[in-house]
Amino acid sequence: EVYPHVAVYEVLRGADLVLLGSDHPLVPTEEAAARLFAAPRAAEALRKIELTRPLDVVALHAFDRDQALAFAGDAEPVTDDNLRVEYAAPLWLHTDIAVENWNRLRDAAHVRWSAVGDDPLRWLDLAHAYGSVGDGRRAKLVRARAFAWLPPGSPLQQEVLEQLRGGE
Repeated sequence: EVYPHVAVYEVLRGADLVLLGSDHPLVPTEEAAARLFAAPRAAEALRKIELTRPLDVVALHAFDRDQALAFAGDAEPVTDDNLRVEYAAPLWLHTDIAVENWNRLRDAAHVRWSAVGDDPLRWLDLAHAYGSVGDGRRAKLVRARAFAWLPPGSPLQQEVLEQLRGGE
């Protein structure tokens, strides 16, 4: 309700999310992430969480504002003036609900196609980045799109086809 622009990022696989709100657009692109890597302190912090390339940051983007709201559905917002989460948390101890919730989030995460433009070779780099952060579903989606845009019968198209068949 407060911020017109939102970006949700996975940080620690299966554990943490970062939700950013802003008055200005938060568009996860390779160029924007490269600017982070150009700042020495930011690059050092990113390396500490095993992000070494700009596309690694892009691959952690899960939702924009509209996608996050759609994912949340009609769930009641968590606010500082209630203890709903604190009182409910013990009910879920020793269950796999966290894994189930993470899998739901991962299954709903969108591919940010505009992150690298219209170059299928850059899409393959993005697919590799999704794979490196453990998101095989989105890696496969991006490879499939690149496959359709590569020259038919080309060696690269055949290589991508093998990756799609092998689940890499």
